[in-house]
Amino acid sequence: MDFDDQLRRYFGTADPATLSPDALAAGTDRIRVDLGLEKDRNRRFALWALLHILGSAPISTWRSRTRPIAKPRATSWI
Repeated sequence: MDFDDQLRRYFGTADPATLSPDALAAGTDRIRVDLGLEKDRNRRFALWALLHILGSAPISTWRSRTRPIAKPRATSWI
């Protein structure tokens, strides 16, 4: 996935500075739909990374599902 190609596909332009807020929201919605439908892990990551760059990435719960997040130990009892 080439970054410029993805910008053209979802937003109609390779220059994100020229996007109106409505066009940005519509393109972001299209990326989210494709992210939800995509089965290939690599393509899903590329779509998630694009959303992350745009500030709209969903929160990843992968780590918490596979192993619990370590809780801080109580070391201040001394």
